[in-house]
Amino acid sequence: GVLGVFGWGGGYTAEQGPQVLADEERDMDGGRAIISYQPTGVLLGIQPWNFPLYQVIRYSAANIMAGNTTQPNTPNTTV
Repeated sequence: GVLGVFGWGGGYTAEQGPQVLADEERDMDGGRAIISYQPTGVLLGIQPWNFPLYQVIRYSAANIMAGNTTQPNTPNTTV
């Protein structure tokens, strides 16, 4: 059910997040490069008026782990 989706999504994000967001070192011509993932800021999640709550939790959990904040919004509300 819905609670199973919450548990699966949150568990996957918690397990995979640190590895996905870790700095990457790469060889380049004449040196090395580091790819570093930095927070973007506030992300607006536009959802239909009848969206299931797990959609907000799914994108919010991953973005909060990355250092961002999220603001859910439906088309019939204003920001």
